[in-house]
Amino acid sequence: MRRLDDPEAALRRGEADVAFLRTRPADGSGLTYTALARERRVAAVPEGHRLTERDAVALADLTGEVVALCSTAATTGTDLWPEGRTPRTVRVPGVDEWLTVIATGEAVGVTAEGTSHHHLHPGVRYLPLTDAAPVTVHLARPAVPTHAATEAFVGLAQEHLRRADTAR
Repeated sequence: MRRLDDPEAALRRGEADVAFLRTRPADGSGLTYTALARERRVAAVPEGHRLTERDAVALADLTGEVVALCSTAATTGTDLWPEGRTPRTVRVPGVDEWLTVIATGEAVGVTAEGTSHHHLHPGVRYLPLTDAAPVTVHLARPAVPTHAATEAFVGLAQEHLRRADTAR
């Protein structure tokens, strides 16, 4: 297991056998995928930002902000906002840069909830978004498996998530 800045590209280059993606692989990419779960979206704001006093925020609360969009893990785009209420954006090349521009107060972000668990940063606070559609988590792999245990891993992931849903 390892964290990659662009796991879809790593699959295509043969550097990984499976990857969890929060976007569907592009058609014609040579990859197949299985939808595993849905995660709610969260806002990422710098510590000390006016919104950090809230328990949750809405997309309208971010309209006047600059929103950082990550090029390699793009779960957010301006299409989340209603037409005419789109925030200004800045594109960054990867998750580390995304976290940095948020922590330094240059921007805020919108992401899947998993980011708040896997990409902790002392200068970033994650807040639930009340009105943004959830993100589907996919387990992607080459259409022709590169590892003999790939399909067994897919089945194990599905079973684990079924059990987790039942336990809730």
